[in-house]
Amino acid sequence: MAERRGDEELSRMLARQDGRYASRVAEIYSISDTKSARGVGMIARCDIDGGEIILVEKPLHTQPAGYGRSFLRRSDVAPLLTAIDRYGYGRTTSSQHRPSSSGDPRKYPPPPAEVREAMDRMAEMNATERMLESPRLDDLWKLHDAHNRAAAGDAVMIHGLVSIAGRKLNGRIGRVAGRDDEDADRCAVEIAAGSGERRSRKSIKRDNLKTLGGIFRTNFFESRDGGKQMVFGTMSRINHACGTYANALKLIVDDDDSDGNGDGDGNGNGTTSSNKAYLVAGRDISMGEEIFIDYVPSDDADEDNDKGGDDDDHRRQRRLDSLRNQYNFRCQCPEHSAR
Repeated sequence: MAERRGDEELSRMLARQDGRYASRVAEIYSISDTKSARGVGMIARCDIDGGEIILVEKPLHTQPAGYGRSFLRRSDVAPLLTAIDRYGYGRTTSSQHRPSSSGDPRKYPPPPAEVREAMDRMAEMNATERMLESPRLDDLWKLHDAHNRAAAGDAVMIHGLVSIAGRKLNGRIGRVAGRDDEDADRCAVEIAAGSGERRSRKSIKRDNLKTLGGIFRTNFFESRDGGKQMVFGTMSRINHACGTYANALKLIVDDDDSDGNGDGDGNGNGTTSSNKAYLVAGRDISMGEEIFIDYVPSDDADEDNDKGGDDDDHRRQRRLDSLRNQYNFRCQCPEHSAR
């Protein structure tokens, strides 16, 4: 990704820009309706110079990449591991799944549907277990779930109901008791009792149920070293465009490099502060223009291509598949919509 290649340059620029960012933060952007199929996005409220900081944000939720031993010993995880191991696929820590010997997709095709399903479910269950312990749980529930894959036992939030009776349920938290006996697209949801209310059970369409696992898959970013996965409240609302069509870059600064200079020494005095994400204008952005970032690390594809692994068509298809799997949409940026 472009921001990886320019980490040192970006870090030096960030040090120079902090004062200007602080003075302009209230006027730089808004999160609003893009009046397109993309829905909500980040819109420039003023002209922004290339290289200028747009946003500095701490994550709502951070978790280590990978699975803990206690999670892997869960009885409901065992059959998922069996499904994955049966085909010899590595146990990935994110929802972008590749065989353990990744490379040319013509040699290493995508995993079978049941393996991908097991991998996705493991990632969702692991994230749910961790996010339920978050002190920012209420803020995490506000984020978008692009997958709507509620299953028995999942904690869910009801959203998007439009009937008079249904609107009263929006925002309520419940747990899926199972599939509706009469409609496979609906779930029986046990809704927690509110003040003066009894616990109730409602039949709700899966499209109207957010899960924490789905929210995580839709919104997480990885740290530069791949060791942490983070969910941000504002950064997560920025829409995607591929490569040069993205007009902004993100730089995530890890705990061990919290001063952003790339030397891994935190603040240079043996202490560390919270992770941060910086959003930086990759070029001049005009007032009213939507701000985009590239969700998929372009460098990964470029490196494979340099090794003779993928031609342009295969590399492009890998990006489309990755976006569809993690974010559940087909990219419509000019690179893909013209084809």
